[in-house]
Amino acid sequence: MYDSDFFNPRYSRQELFYGIGYEGQEMISESRVLILGMGALGTHIADALCRAGVGYIRIVDRDYVELSNLQRQCLFDEEDALNCTPKAVAAKEKLLKINSSVEIESHVTDFNPHNAVEFCTGVHLVMDATDNFPARFLLNDVCLELGTTWIYGAALGSLGMSMVIIPGETPCYNCLVDGPPPPGLVPTCDTAGVLAPAIMATASVQVMEALKILSGEKEKISPFLTTMDLWENIINQYRIRPREDCPSCSRNLRGYLKGDDYLKTTKLCGNQSFQVTSKSEGEIDLEDMAQKLGRLGKVKKNPYLIAFSPDDKRTITVFKEGRALIRGVSTEEEALSLYSQFIGA
Repeated sequence: MYDSDFFNPRYSRQELFYGIGYEGQEMISESRVLILGMGALGTHIADALCRAGVGYIRIVDRDYVELSNLQRQCLFDEEDALNCTPKAVAAKEKLLKINSSVEIESHVTDFNPHNAVEFCTGVHLVMDATDNFPARFLLNDVCLELGTTWIYGAALGSLGMSMVIIPGETPCYNCLVDGPPPPGLVPTCDTAGVLAPAIMATASVQVMEALKILSGEKEKISPFLTTMDLWENIINQYRIRPREDCPSCSRNLRGYLKGDDYLKTTKLCGNQSFQVTSKSEGEIDLEDMAQKLGRLGKVKKNPYLIAFSPDDKRTITVFKEGRALIRGVSTEEEALSLYSQFIGA
């Protein structure tokens, strides 16, 4: 037996590591973290931080579990997919079984300009596990506004990348990515695929940086953008320079937080129909998008639009300027999820 006031075997191996120790573990156990997105990256991040003993974890995700998620999303099982359980709900249930001493707060909702400040308030760190550009630019804006550190992460195919963003000290996400690309230009996991090891490696890099921050070892944080292509055996690190004209960190415009540059949704007349409007400049290459989506469902195309049906119930009609009409969905969150899943930006 042991005295729990003096020794907790759960974290003993972590405390033995010279960079953390007992004091570092105490700081980790008192820390509060937001994980934005509970898909592939989010589940691996949540699993690792929960096992590491982070005291409080807030998770936000708008989606539900599907069978195709199980290849790479570690907290879910076949029963979750069969029941279409919301990811935030299923994740909380699994995490509490892993470590019941961690406080888990879960939200089944879209992260948007109306709730971004609320979700990012009261935490020491935000972990990016989103899957689209507007959410990351919004996260960048709100963290700059609140002065909250966040850790960017993304993975596609066999490629993963990560960077720590500290407001006022490092370049921000808008310095790295100069505005979102036109919808459909950048592939998504649903159009290009993704390998689980790329997810695991990216999440591991993010979590390692998180543990440095949460245990008080901030000076150990990597100052680089780290990229890894595990299929091609290529790992690189790049020093990103701040942009003097950056609208987010230099000019403090906060367009995404104000809602000026975010995806807009409009409920249309008729049952289960929404319009999603992108603020990205440039036109979609309809021919290229039709070829990508043609492998995933039925596609009809003319010079002005493409109509894509991933199944017998839902249809996405995409116009050149990135505007989309989405039919067969009952909520705004479902419309945005479908748009991000197949259109990309």
